[in-house]
Amino acid sequence: MAFSICVVDSDGQTRTSAEVGARSIRFLGGAMSEYTDEDGWANFDWPNLPETFIVSVNGDDQGEYQLDDGDTLSFTV
Repeated sequence: MAFSICVVDSDGQTRTSAEVGARSIRFLGGAMSEYTDEDGWANFDWPNLPETFIVSVNGDDQGEYQLDDGDTLSFTV
């Protein structure tokens, strides 16, 4: 399962090197984190992605999500 998350600031400028995390809502469901690239994208490849997971940006939770392969999300921080 691959998905991508874009991070921008309040002016719409991409955020480089923002830490983006994804973790299962279940206790032993796993977690991953990546840093955004120069275009503001963090790309994940999580073979056993939990059905529902929590996304965080720089340690701040952004909510619970369910994604399909190839989906993208965007957050303004």
